[in-house]
Amino acid sequence: MILVRKILRSRGLVLTLLLSVIMFPVSSNAEWTKVIKNYAGNTFFIDFERILRKEGFIYFWSLRDRQNENHLGYLSTQVYRQTDCKMSRFKILKYSFHEKQMGNDSGTSLDTKNPNWEFPSPSSVEELLLKAICTY
Repeated sequence: MILVRKILRSRGLVLTLLLSVIMFPVSSNAEWTKVIKNYAGNTFFIDFERILRKEGFIYFWSLRDRQNENHLGYLSTQVYRQTDCKMSRFKILKYSFHEKQMGNDSGTSLDTKNPNWEFPSPSSVEELLLKAICTY
């Protein structure tokens, strides 16, 4: 929480966050579909109702729901991704951090700046999310 507060003090970032919340609202009323629960007890979901297919890419929201708060005090994180199914890669475009499970509060949103393409490790949660969205 302290780290996020320090980051948000920057005026430029605050303006960017304000505009991104207006342009890309994060809905806590999403239709989350469970994909996997990992060994640490974290459950990962995809909102198949908000998928956007555009110019050969798939854009989608995923949710990580934790049993216990992380080191910043968050119980859930929503992630907006751009996915390239042909190359099996993704970019993280936006994060939304929440103090309640399943993203059931307004949260704190952060856009990524110039995100790089990431290739998921074999058998990772990221690979399972990519396969689930690409076969949908």
